[in-house]
Order: sequence, then structure tokens, then C-alpha cells
Amino acid sequence: MPESSARQRVDLQPGDSLVGLKVGRYLIRARVGSGGMGEVYCADDSVLKRTVALKRVTPAFSGDLEYHERFLKEAERASKVSDQHIAAVYDVLQERGEVFLVMEYVEGRTLRQRAAEPLSIAEFFDIAEQSLQALVVAHERGILHGDIKPENIMLTQSKVVKILDFGLARQIPRAGSAPGENPTTSEARALTGTPAYMAPEILLEQPPDQRADIFSMGVVFYEVLTRESPFRADSFVGTTDRILREDPPAIRRFNPAVPRGLERVIFKMLAKPPGQRYASATDVLTDLRQVREGAAGPAFRTRTERLRFWGLLAVVALLVLVLAFTLVEKMKRQRPPGGERAALAPAGRYLAVLPFQAINGDDKTRAFCYGLTETLTNKLSQLTQKHALQVAPASEIRGQQITSAEKAQAILGANLVLEGSLQQAGDKMRVNYSLVDVHSHKQLGGDTLTELAADSFALEDQVVESVLNKLEVELGAEERRTLAGHETSPAAHDFYVRGRGYLQEYERPENIDNAITEFRHALDSDPNYALAYAGLGESYWQQYQHTHQTDWIAKATNACQQAVKLGPTLANGYTCLGMVYNETGQYENGAKQFQRALELDGTSDDAYRGLAYAYEHLNRPGDAEDTYKRAIAMRRNYWAGYNWLGSFLYRHGRYAEAVDMFKQVIALAPDSFLGYSNLGAAYLVSGSYNEAVQNLDRSVAIRPTARAYSNLGAAHFYLRQFGEAASNYENAVTLDPRRSSLQGNLAEAYYWVPGKRQESLAIFRKALEQTREDLKVNPRDGMTLSELAFYSAALGDANGSQAYSRQALAVGASDPEVLLKIAQAAAFLRQDTLCIEYLRRALERGLHPRSVRENPSFDRLQSNSQFKAVVGQ
Repeated sequence: MPESSARQRVDLQPGDSLVGLKVGRYLIRARVGSGGMGEVYCADDSVLKRTVALKRVTPAFSGDLEYHERFLKEAERASKVSDQHIAAVYDVLQERGEVFLVMEYVEGRTLRQRAAEPLSIAEFFDIAEQSLQALVVAHERGILHGDIKPENIMLTQSKVVKILDFGLARQIPRAGSAPGENPTTSEARALTGTPAYMAPEILLEQPPDQRADIFSMGVVFYEVLTRESPFRADSFVGTTDRILREDPPAIRRFNPAVPRGLERVIFKMLAKPPGQRYASATDVLTDLRQVREGAAGPAFRTRTERLRFWGLLAVVALLVLVLAFTLVEKMKRQRPPGGERAALAPAGRYLAVLPFQAINGDDKTRAFCYGLTETLTNKLSQLTQKHALQVAPASEIRGQQITSAEKAQAILGANLVLEGSLQQAGDKMRVNYSLVDVHSHKQLGGDTLTELAADSFALEDQVVESVLNKLEVELGAEERRTLAGHETSPAAHDFYVRGRGYLQEYERPENIDNAITEFRHALDSDPNYALAYAGLGESYWQQYQHTHQTDWIAKATNACQQAVKLGPTLANGYTCLGMVYNETGQYENGAKQFQRALELDGTSDDAYRGLAYAYEHLNRPGDAEDTYKRAIAMRRNYWAGYNWLGSFLYRHGRYAEAVDMFKQVIALAPDSFLGYSNLGAAYLVSGSYNEAVQNLDRSVAIRPTARAYSNLGAAHFYLRQFGEAASNYENAVTLDPRRSSLQGNLAEAYYWVPGKRQESLAIFRKALEQTREDLKVNPRDGMTLSELAFYSAALGDANGSQAYSRQALAVGASDPEVLLKIAQAAAFLRQDTLCIEYLRRALERGLHPRSVRENPSFDRLQSNSQFKAVVGQ
């Protein structure tokens, strides 16, 4: 039976609790908070079937029309701010004279609640960075929060920060705004907020800007690190006096673990004159990250130095403003027509170029579209070092199968996409493209460009110039010359673009053949075309990966060497050659090639990753870690850099740090199957098997992969669920039958399943044969050698196992996974003393004791006193 009309339209009385009543379509479940300016309830949306937060004007203000008007302004402003770290505003509801704000309901704990327990410096940095990212977004939209405090910062169960309650939100004053655009004087000077967190200018009733939020956030950071308030006194007057006149005690006095650089950042946030604070949340975030990475942080100056410095800066700023105004006016007069320009603030632009679609075209046209997408991406990426623009690499767009704006946001974290189509008719090619804001789905600009089909260079140049115009990226003279440079003829370039397009879908064997054909045609047209040789080398390597015929390795090496010879100032050839050297165990040569590639192109993800990989295998872990961090610094909002660093930390037994990195991957790309897969793997080696299964199940639900199934098998294996483990390993082998390690995993699971031991020995033999072939390609891979040692031991070949173990130790003695594998080999051979020694080394390098205690290979040793001493039983 439906509810009565009286129940559906409640006659609300000021001061009454709303619990159990219905406001509009929202059924009130509980009151979750209240303050001087409003009450917040948890409610059920009966239409959209979701939980929401419902904010109600405090009954004391129910008759205040001015407050009602201000409350509506809050809703309008807050609804403009959309970010994963800001609780969303859904709607405004007016019911019988009262106003309600419908907001996202965030489950978790407030920062006040979390800070009541010990907080590590690493966790502080995570919280601080996410909080500042929220302020960056809000301030870029011209919105000031006005009441930053620990109660308004929520931490979800997945450790994502959400800032709540833009209840005192106001518009940031802008110089030169038209009348009516800035807040009214009464609103700007209204004494609102929480006293202990108010900036001095608010207490003095001066118009605040974004620096007031920065001050409040500085107070929050101080409290979280010290568990002491920097300014709170017994009364409002006392608190005000401290904020205006007293400097708080040093943070390190309460918490010596706080880095000095971090203390300097926070005290700069707490500077009393706004002009001595950070100018923007972006600047705070930059310094905070530098401190986290080991930099000293911003330097402090004496009061006299500060006055001299700010005086000089004011003069410089005035000159810059005059110059900027002149340039802007000049640009307005000279700005060419061409539609609407991108509206996103430059500091927050992360662009994904989606694969262009072929209209009424054949396979060659489709390949040309994909190749054009890659060449456009590469040209735009060249600008990321000097401009506030990040561009997702084409390899990630391809590898993650990104085909829509939604996927670009969810998997890559992009907030801009460039999508387009290409149509060829007769001797003409036409490109239509749109630049889209992913959050609002609003088209920020677009264009239709037509060129002769025989001149793809001209088409590329037009598209790049048009896109940069929409993004308001102004190029220097040298940048224009670089982008306009063409290494070959239009005919050769057409073949090259199609070759790159075929390589976008290298999973299909026929496409590798087609790519080789196109690159060869390009070289027939221009025998000195270095990029075509680099593409040919990559194609030859993909052919080896597909066929495992080793003659392709020599062909790949020769083609890459020719690319370097013909194009000594192009990074592509060095990257190609470095890849081949790394994959064949020639790490010294690989490192040299990637170093040169980065000298020529500091935006190359492949070069950063290849160099770090070479360093790691040359036993230079410090250099490898620094290289991964350089890659992150280049693209801070790009998840892949964190994934590479997390994988490195994982390989070196720093599993807790790896978990943090993989969580960052998921925070930046919530639907990344790889993030969940790697987080599951990190939990697995940490002995957290249930958490591993949870994340790995999420990964295979998004996209089934052999690696995730293999790790799921391992989690069930350690849980002694051998049948379930074997089932997952079978799925892994089905998806990737050529990977020898998967065969070995399946054999190991079968070994412990009742009635499957003889079958396991046959699979061990197959794994041994495949792994020996892998060793021919790279004889210096420690994991490959340790797997050979284990397979040999399982098959009863003691001499072979011991020989492989010695070789594995020579190149992989610091890898806990290598040590664990050769310990298993020793256990199978009943070499107990050696087994326990290898386990001791593995545990010292970060292996979790549960990975030993719960591995059935070591069951026989559970009563051994030496084993107990090492494992900690």
C-alpha cells in the first residue's frame, strides 16, 4: 500500500528531528551531523535507489531570507565542482519554506577520527596530497571552501580523501571581473567558518581568496602531525589573538619524525600575511611532493629578507601584469577564428587521444587512422615538458583498449579526450575531431580539416595546430620548427603511418606481417628513413615474441642499429635498440641506448621504463628507483609511473611500499584491471591472501588476464585450496599457453592435488623445455634460472637443479622471489640446510613469513628447530 499524501508531503516544523520522515523523494534514516550553519541527515533516494546526504538549514535560520539566498548560492557554486576528492552536490530541494541540499553520501571516517590513532608520515603524505588536489580543482573553478577542518575531510574505506560540505563556499574574487561576478561585500566579509581554522584576513573581515583555504589546510596538517592545535585557546578571543599575533611551536618539537622540509611547507601555509603564503594549492602540492621525494622544501628567510623579497616580488609582479595585459590584448586582436577554446585550467589538463575512426574505409584506411592517432599523440607529447599539459601515451591507449571518454577517465584518469574520424574520398582526406571535457561531457572545441590524400604531413600539421589552438598552448619558435620538421617524403610517411597503425593491433599475427610490409615500402620510397627502420625493428621483435623463432632477434637488432645510424638525433632508434638489448640480457648496452634516448626526448615512457629495467638488472637499484621517480615527476597524474615503481618495489621485497603505489594506481584509474591485479599480487606476497583474492577477483572481472589468474591460483595455493588453485592456473595457461612459468605453476598445483602427481610430472617436463628456450634469449634472468632449478628438482635432477641455482644466485641474489624458488628446489632435493639458508636470505629481503609457513613445499620442515628459528614459529 502506498504511503498517504500526508506522509509524502511532511509539514516540517523548525527544530523537529526529521528521522523517519520523507522530504520530497528522500526518506530520512538518521542525523549524521550538525553545526552552527546546518544539519546533515543520511537519507534514501526512492527514485535512484541510492544513499544521499541531505543538508538542512539550521532551524534557527529558518526564517532568515538572506541565509536562504546564501544557501542557494552555495548549491550553485558547489555543483560546479566535480572531482573524485570532493563530495558531489546532486540537487537543491525546497520543501514548505525550508531548503535542503542533496549531496553525495561518503562512508568512512573523518580525518579527526583517523588522526586519533597513530598516523605514519607516508599515510600523511597520501592524505595531504589528495586534500590539496581537491583544493586545486575547487580553486580552479573559482570556488573557496571557507571551512576546511578535519571534520570536513573524509577518508573512505579505500583510503580515498573526500572533502565535504562546501557549505560556506564563496566565489574567489577575480581581478577585472565584471560587476556582479564577485561576491558582495557583505558576503565576502562575513565572519564564517570555524574559529581555530580561520585565516587572519577572515578574522579581520577582509575579502579572502584561495590563500585563506591554504591557511586552514595548514592548520589541519599541523594538527594531524602533532595532535596539537596551533592556535586554539579557551575562548574565541584567545584563539583569535593567537591566530593574529602568535607563531605556533615547531612541529618537530611534538613529532621528530616529521621531515624538516615538510615543516617548512606547513609554516609557509600558516604565514599570517596572505602575500607570504603559497599563492596557490598547486604550489603547495608541488613543494609537498618534492619533500616526499627527498628535496629540502622551500627555504625560510628572516623577516628583513622576507620584506625585501616580497617588495622586489611586488615590483616584478606589477611589471609582469602590465606585460601580460599587453600580450593578452594583442592576442585577442590577433586570435584567428575557429570555434570555442578549451576551458580547462592548464595545470589540470590530462589528454587522451582516442583511436580515430575510419569512415567507409578498408583495412589500410583503418591502419592509417590508428597510425595517425599515434603520430599525433607523439607530437603533442613533445610539448609536455614545457607546457602544463599531460598526454597519455599511445601504447597505453592501445594496451588498455581505450575507445571512449568514459574509459579514458576510469582507466587512465584523463580529463580531456581528443576523438575524431577520417574519411577518404578521391584524392582528399577529411578529419573531423572534437575536444571533450570528460567530467561534463561538454565539447570544448572541434574542427573539420581537409587535405590532399597524398600529403599526410599537411593533414597532421593542420590537426596539431588546430588542437593546440583549442588548448591555448602557445608555442615558441624552436617548438614550431621541431613540430614542422619532416624527416622524409609524404609518400614514405604514408607507408610509415600505416605501419604504425598495424602495430597498434600487434596481437593479430597478420597485422605484424602487414606492418613489416608497410615499413619496407617506406624504405623502398626513402632508404634513409630512420623512423621506418625503428618501426621495422619493433615489428621484427613482435614477430619473435609471436613465433619464438630466434632469427627474428638478429633482424630486429640490425634494423634498430640502422635506425640509430641514419637518425642519430632521433630517440626512436635508441629506444628500439635498447629494447632488444634489454630483452636479450645485454643490460649495459641497453642502459646506454635508453640514456641517449632520454637526452633526445625527455617525455619517452618507453625510455624511462627501459632504462630503469636495465639499471635493475645491472644491480643498480638506486638508479632504477630514481629513474622511475623521474617518470612519475614528468606525469604526476598518470597511473603507469606509479605502477612501474610499485612493480620495482615489489621485486625488491618492499611490499608495503608497493601496496601504496598500486593503491595510487587505482586512485588515479579506478577501473584499471592492472591496478587491482598488481595490488592483489602485493597482498599475496605479503601473506594477506584474502585481500589478494578480493583484488584479483576484481581484476579478472574487469578483464581476465593470465597474470591475474596465475596470482589467484597462488593465493588459493597458499590457502591450501589446491583444486581451486589448479583451476585458476588452467585459466592462465589457456590465456597464455606459451609462458613457461604458468606451466610450472599448474604443475606445482597438480603435484599437491590427490591423484594428479603423475600428471604434474608431465607438465613439469613441458615447463622445463619451454623455460630452457626462454633462457636462450636471456641467459641472465634470475627468475628464469630459479624456475629451472625448481623444475629440475621436481623431476629428480639434482645436478641440474644445483647448477641452475648457482646461476640464479649469481644474477638474482637480491630478489626474494628467486631465493624462495631455489629454496623450494632444495626442499624437493631434501637439502634442508641449504633450503633454510635460502629462506633466511629471502625473509631478510622482505619475503613474508606466511609465504614460507603456508607453502606445502616446506611442510616437512615444520618440526625442524633451525627452520622454526628462521621463519619465526
